[in-house]
Amino acid sequence: MSITFGKNIDKMVTINKINVRCFSLTDLNRIMEIENASFTIDSFSEDIFRSWYHKCPYLFIVAEISGVVVGYMITCIVHKKGYIASIA
Repeated sequence: MSITFGKNIDKMVTINKINVRCFSLTDLNRIMEIENASFTIDSFSEDIFRSWYHKCPYLFIVAEISGVVVGYMITCIVHKKGYIASIA
């Protein structure tokens, strides 16, 4: 299955009861909970997440089950290559 995220995305994609959608600032508290549970020394701060959101809002996605955010992925494109900047 191929999922395309871009500037025109306004929908949520559901895969096996997991909804995948673009991050919004209202997700930040839950993302911080996930981040702090997943990482210790190298965890991102709220400011770093806000920065990624402003730089790449369509490449910062969250996964949710029953309306609860359970994970996230921040990706970026550099010189026509895609990279995962953070995932949890």
